Amino acid sequence: KDTHFELPEYITSDISNSYMRRFIERWGLHHIFLLYDVKDKRAVFPILYKGKIVDAVGRTLTNQIPKWLRYSSIATHYSCCVGEDNGVAIVVEDVISATTIGLLFPQVTGVAILGTSFSTEHKRYLEYFNKIIVALDPDASDKTIAYTKELKSFCEDSEVVAYKLMDDVKYRKHEDIDGLRRTIQ
Repeated sequence: KDTHFELPEYITSDISNSYMRRFIERWGLHHIFLLYDVKDKRAVFPILYKGKIVDAVGRTLTNQIPKWLRYSSIATHYSCCVGEDNGVAIVVEDVISATTIGLLFPQVTGVAILGTSFSTEHKRYLEYFNKIIVALDPDASDKTIAYTKELKSFCEDSEVVAYKLMDDVKYRKHEDIDGLRRTIQ
């Protein structure tokens, strides 16, 4: 959406505090653009469009509820691709998982649908990929199948496959990573 967004004043680029250092180390996010929500102690993932921050998603660092916080509703998804996009997208639920995909599989785009709700905007974004792998968390396997079916009918020119994860992709289980690598090829 083409809407004006400003980060709240309590979000800073200073990510040197112990909360952020532990978070970055735990998830291997050393080279990812992150911000910090001083007020709520959240790691903030900016959502960029054409180099401009258009939205942001924050993850609690202190077990607060909600675990994830949207700073606006402008963006429909979060994506991460390291390197030149090769036309393959892996659809996941959350931002850390999408970032994990982008880091582990250079040139593949990790796409977080920011929850388990799937919209027409998601499908419109994904229809430009040649191959789409739906790999939601194991507790959402029924949605993995449903979204795969929706994408097959919506993205007729794309290869669309479902991948059943053993665990959330952000935990980097060898079986899941090896299986996704094979599915990408």
